[in-house]
Amino acid sequence: MEAYIQAILRHATYDIDSDGSTFGAIDIAPELAVSAAGATRAQCTAALERALYQCVRAALQAQRHLPSIDGILPPTDNHEQVSGATRHTS
Repeated sequence: MEAYIQAILRHATYDIDSDGSTFGAIDIAPELAVSAAGATRAQCTAALERALYQCVRAALQAQRHLPSIDGILPPTDNHEQVSGATRHTS
């Protein structure tokens, strides 16, 4: 799942507000449209990543189709590799 999420994140667009906060959005596909904000770009990116994980997990649980992104296929089930260990997400 990590490679898929990172591929999606490469399509994020960012806007910096006058107060320096950052708004980020991803609209590469309707199934993967998320947005987030943070005090810095790094915080915004982290929030986008969390939102994407939730979005992808929800799609997998609902057995919805997810598109391939930049040639990277979506995960096929609700298991993910995390630091060398398999973790079931529910």
